[in-house]
Amino acid sequence: GAGLKIVLYDFSNLQALYRIASFFALALIALGVAYVYNKKATT
Repeated sequence: GAGLKIVLYDFSNLQALYRIASFFALALIALGVAYVYNKKATT
């Protein structure tokens, strides 16, 4: 059915999605670290 088609389509794009997701995760971690570092530096 349509659900299986979507799953198979996602599987074909999994590597690209994983790259994008890991990039965003790294960006969020970097922002979080910078935020915490700035908070500690100012206090």
